[in-house]
Amino acid sequence: MAKRSAADVLKDIEKSDVDDVVDRVASMTPAERLAELQTAGFTEAELDAKADAWHERMQRTAVEAGKAKLEAEARAKSLRPAPRDRRLVLLIAAVAVTGIVLALLLVPRSAEREAPIAVPSVTAPPSATTGAPAPSQSAQPPDAAPPLEDKPRKN
Repeated sequence: MAKRSAADVLKDIEKSDVDDVVDRVASMTPAERLAELQTAGFTEAELDAKADAWHERMQRTAVEAGKAKLEAEARAKSLRPAPRDRRLVLLIAAVAVTGIVLALLLVPRSAEREAPIAVPSVTAPPSATTGAPAPSQSAQPPDAAPPLEDKPRKN
């Protein structure tokens, strides 16, 4: 069979008499429909049994689908870690990060270890109660360089 174009399929659908049959059956009364079905060889009890079986199957399918959905949700929920476990993991991670940050801040760097920091010596101010003489302001620490004198420049 050759492949048909979309236009050919649309023409066949428009030519079909399904719409006419649906309109005709919809315009009938229930008694007229039952009489036509009986002339076609169907009994009312047989049609009721088929309808009941179809209805039961549709309900069972809906219930089974709902059951499968609930089971899938329960299975997915059981795979999630408990909230308590997540809190413990977050606490451990926070402690680890805090430890790393403190270690980086408190451990001296290697360059700082090699060059000692010069701390200037500070003399205590004279105590008013002891009557000790105030140290002279011109005193310089022994390792300090002598002050530079202002000399005229030669050009």
